[in-house]
Amino acid sequence: IKYGMINQPQLLDILEADYDISAVIEICVKAKRDIVNEDERDTGVRQLLNFGHTLAHGIELDSDYTIPHGRAVAIGMVLITKAAAIRAGKCDKNALDILTRLLIKNALPLSTDITPEALCKAALHDKKRAGGTITLVIPSKAGECILKKTPIENLYDFVSGAWDND
Repeated sequence: IKYGMINQPQLLDILEADYDISAVIEICVKAKRDIVNEDERDTGVRQLLNFGHTLAHGIELDSDYTIPHGRAVAIGMVLITKAAAIRAGKCDKNALDILTRLLIKNALPLSTDITPEALCKAALHDKKRAGGTITLVIPSKAGECILKKTPIENLYDFVSGAWDND
């Protein structure tokens, strides 16, 4: 689901139908290979692989690691996508609908009781932070994400948008 959202839109269509898991794995491995080959030092496009991770690490930490990494990433993807669609107007709402549908289909969680304040506090220790900014992976539409350097003082305002209209 993550690879489909970041740069493999055809994978989203495959995941919506009944699919062959080996074909899905092949697409994902090739997508990761191509991204890593393009950016071996993790200074550009490779950061797309962090979609959902900035908030996921806070979810893991605040839950005392009772929420496993993959489930935390699923929640992180939803929260960032919601924030981008609702608060920032930087994402097509259809992307959130597709993401939510696929996560539900695969029995993955969509939300957390952890506060946006706690998630932002944890994100300040994230490896994607560079001084006064943190790089967020934000979907612009289903199958396409962008990297957005965000001043840390703006992080809470952006992230808390995921809780709007709840």
